[in-house]
Formats: sequence, structure tokens, C-alpha cells
Amino acid sequence: MYDNAFLYVGADVTDTALNADQTTRDGLVWKDDAIELMFDVDNDRGTVDENDYKIFASIRNIQSDARGSGGNIDTSWNGEFESFARTTGTLNQAGDTDKGYTLELKIPFSTLGSFRPANKTLWGFELGLRDMDEGRISDYAMWSNSDGEETNNPDGWGTIIFNNLRCTRIDKDGDGIVSMQELTGAIFLWKSGSIGLTEIMNGIVEWRFGC
Repeated sequence: MYDNAFLYVGADVTDTALNADQTTRDGLVWKDDAIELMFDVDNDRGTVDENDYKIFASIRNIQSDARGSGGNIDTSWNGEFESFARTTGTLNQAGDTDKGYTLELKIPFSTLGSFRPANKTLWGFELGLRDMDEGRISDYAMWSNSDGEETNNPDGWGTIIFNNLRCTRIDKDGDGIVSMQELTGAIFLWKSGSIGLTEIMNGIVEWRFGC
């Protein structure tokens, strides 16, 4: 979902082995239990460019990010966003059975070089689930990946449709901004390994305003 200034993404992931080693920002978060968000804000597909962004958050609430640059990924780029992680289980404890984790992210449109999108605007979008199993073997699942190519390929990403249909169910004070307090526990984009927000079909997810 989104409001006048921010995108909000939540994940509720079932994971029986919670593992994460990275403890510093911009570390190798992709090797930990984490989610990865990829945005093509001008929806031009092709190779990665300055309008393509990657945002990571791990179960330790460690952040990482990158931006496209001339067909490559610039990992030195730093964007501003908030994240919150909650785990149910024991971290890095082999032999036990954990339940999973939730992650919530609040991403300013300004971080993605954009303003609040107009109604029915399309962005390229991909969602990745990073899963470090016991033995430090990292698995990866992508939501769309329609062309079966590697992660940093906007041609294979899915699509966001921004729907400005007003909803005040979460923006309780009606100020056009959803606070982290209003957001917590309200909506999850990734529920137990599958996306389910408002509408999903053929790699398209519809995000609604304040809903």
C-alpha cells in the first residue's frame, strides 16, 4: 500500500530455521533470511539503469540497497527507508524448529527518485525471498521472474498498479501519511510465501492508497 509520501511493504514468512549473520548495513544481507524488493520506477524494463532500485531487509533488521547504473548495480548507493523485524524462534540455533518472521518496510517515494504516482501508474516490481538454511546454504525464491533470467533483469519483473482509490482503514488520523504505529500488523504483502494484497494475476499486483 502507499500514501502521499511512502510505500509500505510487509512480509509474514514461515521459516523453520531462522538464520542471519550480517550485522552491518550494506553487508551481504542477501545471504541471510531476508526479503528483497526491486523497483523499475519508469517501467522501461531492459537492462538496469538509474531508475531501478533494490531494497533489502533481514530478520536482524539489517538493511542493504543498490541502484542501477549503466547496466550494472551500484551497491555504494544508499537510500533512506525504515524497517522493522520480528522473529518467532531462535536465531542461528541449529536443531530446533522455528516458526518464522515478519518484516515491515516504509520506503519514501523520494528514495526511489519519485513522487506519489498518479492513478493507474505502472512500475516494474519484483519480490525476492532469501532463505539461509542450516549449514549456511542460501536459497532464493522470486515472485515473478517471468523470463527465468537472473535477479537483476527488469524484463522479468512483475508489475505494480497504483490505485488511488481512497481507503482510511489504516490511515486512522486521516493525515495522508501512514505511521509505523498505524501500519504494524495491518496488512502483509507476502503471506506464508505467497503474495496476497488486493489483486494478483499474471505477475501484477495492485497497490491501493492508504488501504
